[in-house]
Amino acid sequence: MMRKYYLCQYRLEKEVACFVWFGNEKDGVLLSADGRVACFKSLAMLRLFLRGQDITLEDDDPAFYDFDVLEEWLRKEPTSSFDHDASLNIWNLFTDVAASVNGQFESNDEATRRVYDKVFWGDYPAPFHAIGYEYDPEWYTDDLALLHKTLKAGLMLFKSSINLSA
Repeated sequence: MMRKYYLCQYRLEKEVACFVWFGNEKDGVLLSADGRVACFKSLAMLRLFLRGQDITLEDDDPAFYDFDVLEEWLRKEPTSSFDHDASLNIWNLFTDVAASVNGQFESNDEATRRVYDKVFWGDYPAPFHAIGYEYDPEWYTDDLALLHKTLKAGLMLFKSSINLSA
């Protein structure tokens, strides 16, 4: 399958920037020459970079990751009150960034997988609804602490892996 490229935007420390995520072959993010995530302060700068790489973006609306909101949540005590959709999207992005830069942010143990599954299935209840079952995951203190720890480590990985002057 041909690799497809998608525009992504993020807010971090009140600044908005953009990068490219790719999929259909192996998911990941475009890297700059130094092996870090190629990020740009403007769409024009990104398009200039892509022209040099002979890459065309898909026409989809850009995904948006608000890391300022995540940081605000991380400053608080972990609670079950969080945005499942945003958390799932951010966790998946961190997974793709880690794979692209050969980094790691999550432990690959059963507890982490169980928490990921709660976030995933809590965000995609349709399969459960189709069979007449309501799925509302029960969040234990340990689960929330692990979610908090995992997303914090992912954010640290992302911050250390970006090249905003690409």
